[in-house]
Amino acid sequence: MNFYNTIIASAFILCSCNMAFTQNYDVRLDPYFSKTEIKNMMEKDPEKYQFLVNALNKAVFIADIPKEKTPVTYSGTLSINPNEKHTFLSLNLEITDFYQYYKIEGTEKMLVVLPKIFLEK
Repeated sequence: MNFYNTIIASAFILCSCNMAFTQNYDVRLDPYFSKTEIKNMMEKDPEKYQFLVNALNKAVFIADIPKEKTPVTYSGTLSINPNEKHTFLSLNLEITDFYQYYKIEGTEKMLVVLPKIFLEK
């Protein structure tokens, strides 16, 4: 194999690896992490990557404020459209060890953030 064929083959392999990566990660992370950060996380800290994906899938949900139960202690108030899709990243919320409840302004709804234990593995 001559020098030029080696360079072409190497470039093809690099492009193929990069294309494989871009097809195998959750694109919802794009606005919050660079592709390099995502790739490094997938390779060096796959548990963190999986946690983020799990959290994107189910960490937050919107529910009616319960009428019969004891009053809810809110972590704050959010001015969001309850009919839109939200994630903890899009709302700039941190996942903690405890449930978090946010009253949605102008509604009888709240946003619930699940604790870490429900999002691991």
